Amino acid sequence: MESKGRPASKNQKNSLVTAYLVAYNVAQILGWSALGILLINHLVKKGTYVGLYQDVSVLLYIFQTAAVLEVLNCAVGFVKSNVVLTGFQVFSRVFLTWGIAYSVPSVQNNIGVCMFLSAWTLTEVIRYSFYLFALIGEVPYIIQWCRYTFFIILYPVGVTFFHSCISTW
Repeated sequence: MESKGRPASKNQKNSLVTAYLVAYNVAQILGWSALGILLINHLVKKGTYVGLYQDVSVLLYIFQTAAVLEVLNCAVGFVKSNVVLTGFQVFSRVFLTWGIAYSVPSVQNNIGVCMFLSAWTLTEVIRYSFYLFALIGEVPYIIQWCRYTFFIILYPVGVTFFHSCISTW
């Protein structure tokens, strides 16, 4: 790709960045989809949200923490987003994941965990699908509609039910 002493051309860099972003978004779609499958499987088989956190926690840690790359992607110019706003969004969820859900076992069996995990999972599968389609061509109408419509409901659900976890803490 690069010859000795010469930087890669802009097109080569753009192709590598696009390939990386496609891989990142595919990985996030697969990870959040797997988390969603575990979530649904737990609820159907056990009929309760108790124990859900333990069933999905490893995937939650991996894929929520991987979102830190989004801040770096902004910082280095791979994506055109505000690094401060992206940082607040990402680190608030990383804090919820590690600072509260992981660190405070008493909240792990709260219904709020089930609700914010459900909201996050659906949101992330839609969001990363939107980004993926935007990178590789045109975003299907249904993905675009879901991204901007579901957000109206899912964002308050995630926030509200997270706060219910904190109140039990």
